[in-house]
Amino acid sequence: MVNVPPYAPSFDWYGCWYGFRMAGLSDNEAIAEANRICKISGKVFARTYVGNAEAPLVLSVAVDGGASRLKRKGTEEWVKLSFHGNWPHTHLGGLEALYGRCPYYQHIIPGFREVYANLPASLKDFNLAVHRWLTSFLQTDFRATKVDLDMMDKVMRRGEEIAAMLSGELSAIDALMRFGPEINLALLSSHRCALLS
Repeated sequence: MVNVPPYAPSFDWYGCWYGFRMAGLSDNEAIAEANRICKISGKVFARTYVGNAEAPLVLSVAVDGGASRLKRKGTEEWVKLSFHGNWPHTHLGGLEALYGRCPYYQHIIPGFREVYANLPASLKDFNLAVHRWLTSFLQTDFRATKVDLDMMDKVMRRGEEIAAMLSGELSAIDALMRFGPEINLALLSSHRCALLS
């Protein structure tokens, strides 16, 4: 099982990952299961979509030997990053242009700048660093949280409201920039039973 997350995974991928984490799987196990369910393979490990769902901006990570190298199963585990095209600068510029005025930009972008300033050698380590930053905004342990049914109903309604405004194909970056930690509510709205048990 592949426990390398795609680059800045989609909101739909995180929905799947979130469900597995709430079911008690470790981060590595949840990554592998989300990859399996979402059929992640090949070039998908090195690209993400941000901006507008109808005409998204594609952010692609350059790897040694080109993206076609990722067609071989298992390559995502060891392929090295390339700096062809100065993609780190382009990615940060694209995120600023798209999300610079979003309410959570100032909270989200510093972590990305840190990851891009300290690029690891491999795609796997880079994707994991981005994943760790994105998931630092997600709450996945609700076992200690007591939520009454009235409050749960309000949480679910707000979660459904937020989810309706999101495009599942876009990176979770989009959701975080616009809604910050409130995206937890959108993820929770599809996992109600985990809170009630």
